[in-house]
Amino acid sequence: MLLVNDHALSRKNDNFESFVHFGAFKSLKCTKMHTMHFQLQFFKIVWAVWRRFERNSMSAKVFGQKCLDEKLLLISDDTVTIFDKFTIDHSEIQGPRLHEWRKIMRDNLLQYFDLVVRPCLEWNFTEMEINFALSQIVWNYASRKLLGQTLQAADSFLAEISENLHEYYHNELKIKNYAPRLAVIMDMVNGVLKNQLEHEKTMEMAFLFDMLSIMVSEPAFFTV
Repeated sequence: MLLVNDHALSRKNDNFESFVHFGAFKSLKCTKMHTMHFQLQFFKIVWAVWRRFERNSMSAKVFGQKCLDEKLLLISDDTVTIFDKFTIDHSEIQGPRLHEWRKIMRDNLLQYFDLVVRPCLEWNFTEMEINFALSQIVWNYASRKLLGQTLQAADSFLAEISENLHEYYHNELKIKNYAPRLAVIMDMVNGVLKNQLEHEKTMEMAFLFDMLSIMVSEPAFFTV
């Protein structure tokens, strides 16, 4: 692993904290305590997919084409690893079929270089576009898990950021026909969501068939 010292990383990972306090949560007709509970449930569901997308998009921004060619991945704000050489010691949680789980997991995570890094490099997406994609991923994913008012909040939030993106393209980037860019962004969003569903199945299989010899207190938190 290598240490990174780059001004591009000066933006700390406080996006999620800001995000979970966004007005979409205020549209929920519930008490403050219930809203806090909802935010916690929301975090448990989306934290991992949020993290994977953010790390890969940030890696593309910092390292450019080298990120794709050498499979470089930021695993913290100051540490980067070469994915093909990165290993984790699973000996303390090893089940009888751990090797199968590790291969599936590795292949799943490797897909992010094509799903996220490649389009980010080819289209040079701005931070506004990346945040739009991230919001689409998070709210579409969460709305599948938390029904009811979550769907209403998601619809309201996604409609607002779509309008904001429209204005951004017209007023700041001066792009009249942004349909091609938006199509690639949504392909990226749908690809990540599909990958996440496959990842979930892998984790469920790991616990079902004792690939991991551990007991977890919050299954929903660790299976994402």
